[in-house]
Formats: sequence, C-alpha cells, structure tokens
Amino acid sequence: MQKEHATSERSRLAGLLGRAVFALRHVLLLHLIVVVLTLLALCMDPWFFLRDDGLSHCVAGFREIVRLCGDGTFPLITERSWCSGALAAEYQFGVFSPVQMALVLAVFSWDIPFQYGAAAFFCAYALILATGSYVLARSYRVSPPLATMVALTATLNGWIVIWGINWLPATAAFAWVPWVWWSMHRLSQSTRKLPWTVLVGLMVALTVLAGFPFTVLMVLLLGGWLAGHAVLSQRKLRACLPILLGIGLGLALSAPAWAMLVEYKPTTIRPSLDQGSTFTFFLSVPPAAYLGTILPSISMHWARFAFVDLPPAEMHVGVAPVVLLAAALLGFPRRVLSAVKPELLLLGLLTVLCMAPSLSSFRWMFRWLPMCFLVLGLTAARAAEFMRQEENSPASDRHARPIERALLAVLGIQALLLIVQGGTWYARAGVPFLLVTIAWYLVERCRRSLPKAVVEAMPATVIVVSSVAFYWILPIHSYTGRDWQLPESIAHTGPFDPSRTYLAVSAPSDHRQEGPIAHFGFGNAHLYAGLKAVNGYSPLQPRGLYGTFGFDAWSAIASRRDTLLVSGASPGPLLRRMGVDGLVVTEAMASEIKDLPLEEFVEVAKLEGATLYHRRTGKSPCVHGVVRAAVSRIGHLAADAPGEIPTLELAENLPLSGDPSTTGDTAGLPHIVEFGEATIRVIEERADRVVVEIDASDARRHVLVSFARAWYPGYQASLDGVPVACGRLDCMMPAVVLPPGSQGKLTLVYRPNSLQVGLIIAALAAGCAAMALLASGVRNACMPKGSP
Repeated sequence: MQKEHATSERSRLAGLLGRAVFALRHVLLLHLIVVVLTLLALCMDPWFFLRDDGLSHCVAGFREIVRLCGDGTFPLITERSWCSGALAAEYQFGVFSPVQMALVLAVFSWDIPFQYGAAAFFCAYALILATGSYVLARSYRVSPPLATMVALTATLNGWIVIWGINWLPATAAFAWVPWVWWSMHRLSQSTRKLPWTVLVGLMVALTVLAGFPFTVLMVLLLGGWLAGHAVLSQRKLRACLPILLGIGLGLALSAPAWAMLVEYKPTTIRPSLDQGSTFTFFLSVPPAAYLGTILPSISMHWARFAFVDLPPAEMHVGVAPVVLLAAALLGFPRRVLSAVKPELLLLGLLTVLCMAPSLSSFRWMFRWLPMCFLVLGLTAARAAEFMRQEENSPASDRHARPIERALLAVLGIQALLLIVQGGTWYARAGVPFLLVTIAWYLVERCRRSLPKAVVEAMPATVIVVSSVAFYWILPIHSYTGRDWQLPESIAHTGPFDPSRTYLAVSAPSDHRQEGPIAHFGFGNAHLYAGLKAVNGYSPLQPRGLYGTFGFDAWSAIASRRDTLLVSGASPGPLLRRMGVDGLVVTEAMASEIKDLPLEEFVEVAKLEGATLYHRRTGKSPCVHGVVRAAVSRIGHLAADAPGEIPTLELAENLPLSGDPSTTGDTAGLPHIVEFGEATIRVIEERADRVVVEIDASDARRHVLVSFARAWYPGYQASLDGVPVACGRLDCMMPAVVLPPGSQGKLTLVYRPNSLQVGLIIAALAAGCAAMALLASGVRNACMPKGSP
C-alpha cells in the first residue's frame, strides 16, 4: 500500500513538473535564444560585449568592486583612482543594488578573460529584460508566440545591442522597466492593492539602484501614464494613489544611491556644462531615422557623438512589430485604435520625445528609444491579437488578409530604399531584411497548408533571423567610437609597483589610438591590474582635480596653456603632497615635460609608446604634515592655481593660531598661515578609512595633516573620537586641522551625510512596507471566507 502511495506521489509530482515545463516552454525557448545569440556574437567577435565606455569605465570599476569586497570593504570608494574613485557617488556602478552586486561578484570574481565576463553580465540582464517583457505581454492577455516577439523586440533592438552593451548600466537598469510596468499593471487590476504596491516599490527600487539615471525618467513617465489611465478609466482621482505610492516607496528604498549622487554632483564639472546651456538637437532622433525600423541599413545624416553618417542601426526592431501594427491598422482601423488607444498614445509621446531637442549635456532624447521599442512591441502584439480575434469572427472578410497587404507594403519600401541607396558600402546589410520579408509573405500566403505553430512563430523568427544577419554584416562596433582591446598582460602589474601612485602624462591624441592598450592607455584601465593612478575616466569629473591638471574627459592633457605642466609653477611639491611616485610619459608629451621635477625621478622601463619613471626616494608617505598653506573658504580659491604654497579650503571659519586675521574671514581671501609640526605614524590604511597616531605635543600652532588621496564630499575626521575640522588641500585632497598640542589617534573616514540620510530613509520605507504587509496578511487571515 505504501509502495503504491509513493508511486502515485511520484507520478503526481512528475505531472506537475511536466505541466510547469509546458507552461514555461516559451520562456525557456526565449532564454535559449538569448544565450545562443550571445555565444554566436562571441564567436563572431570576442570583444563584442566589451568596448569603449564598458571597457574603460564599467568593467574596470566592477573589477575594483570585487577587489574591495574581497578585502572586506563595502565599495563606497577606492583609493586606486583619483578621477573615478567615488564608486557609490558615481552612481553608475550600482553598488547598492543587491542583484547587480551579486552578479558582479559572481561573474568577475573568476579568473576568466574580462570580455567573457562582460558577455555573461550582459546576457544575465538580457534574460531579465526578455523575461520581464514576456511576462508583461502575457499580463495583457497576449498569446505566448506574440509575447515572445515582444520580448525579442525589447532585447534585440539596435539600441540595446549597440549602446546597451557599450553602457552596461543602461541595460542593467532598463532590464527592470518591463517588470515595473507589469507590477503597475497588475496593481491597477488587483483588488488587493497593498501587496502589489509594495512589489511596485521593489521593482522601482531595483531600476533606480541599477545605476542609469535616464531609466528613472522612464519609470516616472510610465507611472504617470498608468496613473492617468487609471483615473480616466475609473473616473476617480484616488485611483492613481496606489501607483504613486509604489513609485514613492521605490524612490525611498533606493535613497542611498540617488542621495549620494545629489551630494556629489555639485563638486564635479558636470553642473558647469549646463550653465548658459541651450536646447540642441544633438543625439535627437531625426524623423527619417524611423525608416530604420523597416530597413536599418539606409544612408542618412544623424549626429551621434563623433559619428554622423552611419546607418540608423539603433532603429533595428526586426520589422515584425511594424508589420503587425500596420496590418492591424490596415485591416481594422477603428476597432484596433479603440482597443490599443492608450498604448498608441504612449508610443506617439515617446516618438515625439525621441525627436525633441535635449538640454546641453543632458543628452537624453535618443535614450528614449529602448522604451519606445518596448511600447512598440507590446502595442503591435495587442493589435495583432485583436486582429486575430476579428479574423476568426463569423462576420470577418476571409479575403482581406491584412498581414499580406502590410508585408507587400513593407517589401515595396525596402526594395525602393535599396534601389535608391544601393551604392553605399553597407547596403548589403539590408538584403537579409528583404529576404526575410519575402519568406514571411510566402508563409502567410500558404498559411492554410502549414502548421499553426509555424505561422504563429513567424514574427519571433523574423526578429531572430534578421538580427543575426544584420549584426553579422554591419560592424556595429564602429558606432561606439574607440575600438580598444585589452592586452593579455593587463591583469599583471609588469614593471609597475602596486604600492605607488602613478600620474600618466598623455595627450588627447594618445587616446584616439585603436588596438591593444597598456595599463595607463586610457580611462580606468589600471584598475584591471589593481594599480593606483591619478588618471581615470569619470562621467562626472571631480572639479578640483580636473581643473588643476587640465584633464579632458579621458584624463589626457587637454589644454596646454592652462595645464600644470607648462604653467611655469613647478609641480614638484604638489606631486609630493599627492604621493605621486611614478610617471608614465607618452611619446606625444615627451617634449612637454620640461617643468616636471624629473630630477626626483629615475627611468625604470620603456613601454610601448611611453616611458616609466619612479621616484628616487621610494614610496611617499600617505599622510604627512604641512607647515605652510594659504587658507580660505571652500569654493573661494581657483581650482587651477597650484604652486609651491599649498592651498587649504575650510568649510567654515576657523581661528588659527599665529594668524588672527583668519578669524571672521568673510571675503574668502586667502591668508598665508604657518602650522606646527607633528610626528605621524600610520596605523591603518583602507579604501574608506585611514588611522594614524599623531603627536603634536610640542606644537604651539595648529597642525595641518594632509592625506594623499582624492577628496570627495563626505570625509569626516576625529581625534580620539572627538570631531575635528576637515578641509580640502590643493582643491583635491582631504586635510585635517588639529588644535595645538594635539596627540592621539586621528581617524579619517569616508561617511557622507547623504549616505546616512539615505540609509535612514530606506530603512524607514522598508519598515513601513513590512508592517503594512504584515497587517494586510493578518487582516486577510481573520477575514471570513467569501468576504470581498
């Protein structure tokens, strides 16, 4: 009897598993397609998923995050990059996202080539994006084959493949947008609002925490549209409250990430880029580019960064959603417009936003495209579903065949474009689209004699086949600019010393070179080997550091007139204060180093296109005392005025012994102040914390202690637990002012106020959500069965 019962139980479990697999077969097939295409792209080009910003900034930062976590330090900041050391405040590394942190640690902790790690990272988020888009479409009662088409449209479109790979945080953040939409849609349908409101908050939080600011606007637009639709459909103003509450909860849960960005941004160059800014159509999508949804290999003028006349490959959606939407509008215009009117209005709004001008450095407009394609896919799927129902109704015209008519129209447009622009070198990339459209038309013509599954799978098949052919033929890496490659030795230090801090003296022309690069060739490449450098790549760019050295965006010497190297002020004392013990001078700058204190350095090695120097006296101390400085208020000194006398900026007025004139300094004028001497011994040095033993018992003046690391807003100092004044030396290093006769343990720690406030807000939001869910569960448990 027991044996029969066990057999019956196993049969029941096997049946449940079989039904689950059958129900998820389209999701599993979708995952298989994404994985296979990822592997195919790697076979075609091993560097397909690692180029430009992804190589110079994102993956290098992920590698540093892994190192910090391995040392037991939460990756708020790193001392190995002065330009891009604020890992949390830079926002795009997504250090507060539990999903992203887990994925970074799981992928980049292994000793595998970085290009394969980038491919795995992208593939993981592509699976999240594809699954979310599929689930979203199914929540709108779209059939599984059409839901698969929606998922492929959102995942394989040209913007994701070209720019989503280049900007990995963009893919990581946008992957959660379909989930936000799905949770909001289910919230508007459900009678139990509270659990779905909390779920909306979680999905919004994951989107914000992923690290791409532009997706935050997508979420706000989507939430406003769904909230407005709820108000209009229910004719109650309070109908929008659950969605708005969910968005507010998500923003509160993600407060640590955006609060640190808000605090950090005013101290960077980014705000100055928007001063006196005007509207510009740079990166706005021209109207003619929308022909790219039909044939993305056409020739047109579209300014995208340094590239103007490349085909609009970003507009690739695989033709299928355009055909289905056009067929539905051709066959049943009034009824389709009535059925999908809200989605069509949202699609129209996004189309206009893509074409609208942007404001200076806020180059937003073409970044609306992934959202536009998601809405296009869902709208086309809903219209096709409605069209299929109308075709199956008894009153329908069996000879109308709207899909065939739409395919003939698209085929005619494609052929005309190929004839007109057939002389371009990339015209051959449009031939696969022509062949795929012809094949789809033939299937539609023979649909009565073909299996139903084959006909229903054609939209998804068209997207996959056209994507493979298109991305195989068109060199999409040319869209992102620099086609660098990491040498195999990038993870090894070679002639470099990991304990030293390096300054790479390079010209802008050095960063335009393609091919293999060295450890300091560009951006944050030194982080792959765990080296310390002043140089780096940052989208925000710390103002004091960039102003002092005249760096451009890639930390090259951009302006020779304003740079430290040719200003006439000897940089020797400044470099010593910064703890720079190594120089990497490129051949292009070899003639411009006459002002560098080369007598303090000795040539160590000849590199490819550069020379390596090390300081003769060895490694400089990471903490040292300064005996003379020009003191002023923070923000009153010019950031590009280095010299023999260091500059000290204090956040508030502080009476300093030996110079009574500093008391009540309201004009912000600098005053030369003498400081006392102290004995300093380093006890602990970590990325976010430095502890030293200091003895200034014989000093009769205030003592100025400088730390050889980049200054970011958020440094706090204490002497034996008592807070002390913390300022900024030379506009870019943290410095501490101690009273005369001080002695004890001096601690410098990176703890921004924004982080503390953000954690409090997130904790309160999480606590409120948990209590609300608990109260809702108790209420439902106590509610009599059958109660509404």
